[in-house]
Amino acid sequence: MIVLLIALIFSLVGVSGLALYFYLLSRDKQKDKKQLMPFDSTLVAWWAAAFALLVCFVFFLLFDQDFVIDNNIGQVGDFVGGLTNPILSFIALLVLLRTTMIQTAEARKTADFLERQMRFIEREKFEGTFFQILERLEAYCEIHYRQADTNTGVTEGDKISRMINANSIAHSKLSPRAQYKAVKGVVSGLLNNDICIGFNNRALRALRLINNADIPEPLKRSFSSLLTDSMYPGERKILAHYSFFYNRSARRLLREWRFPRLKEHAFASKLTFQYYDNGVKK
Repeated sequence: MIVLLIALIFSLVGVSGLALYFYLLSRDKQKDKKQLMPFDSTLVAWWAAAFALLVCFVFFLLFDQDFVIDNNIGQVGDFVGGLTNPILSFIALLVLLRTTMIQTAEARKTADFLERQMRFIEREKFEGTFFQILERLEAYCEIHYRQADTNTGVTEGDKISRMINANSIAHSKLSPRAQYKAVKGVVSGLLNNDICIGFNNRALRALRLINNADIPEPLKRSFSSLLTDSMYPGERKILAHYSFFYNRSARRLLREWRFPRLKEHAFASKLTFQYYDNGVKK
């Protein structure tokens, strides 16, 4: 019996030492990976074995010397099982909880990855649509506004632009109501035609796409600047004045994004300049 007890003590110490070693080893691996790792099956097995040996050791220390194991095997089983089962069940619960935590973390990572992927896909879709609209807008401007006259060398867009603000000084001296009527008369004769309407529709389609896109605000401003740079100043002037008099929602959108981005002298009157100059977004 003494030999068995000594063997049990050595086994308990050895198994406990191995369990501690594997535990420390798993902690080092976890620090390197910087994420929660599942319990190693070998470590769990060593824990269970160490505890089972501990229970046996306690039994040998506590039972009476007159107690005969062969004649009372049922009591021995009740003692060992009554102590071992709850602890082993608790260890199994800890393993399950840790596994659940890992699965939850992985599910969160997967959800974050899918969300980033969806944002990336939406951005790619937006960029593809935007540059397609921008390409059509520039092609339209090349045909109708950027062809230079063979005699004067002045493009159609510059010609219209000059006529828009030809009397800007005189218009600015009028009352606001008189300015509105005078400038509208000029704009009506120059811009109320199919070519100008087609140009405005293409330009506003690009700006509405930017405004309604589900992308960060700095990125919206970047694409808005890109749209502005793709248009000549005269073309932006045409867009601003046509929208001011013939498209209320469009002029509000232009004002919100400060889209014309022109100096006061580029406008047909002080009234139109003040309207666009009070934009919100910069």
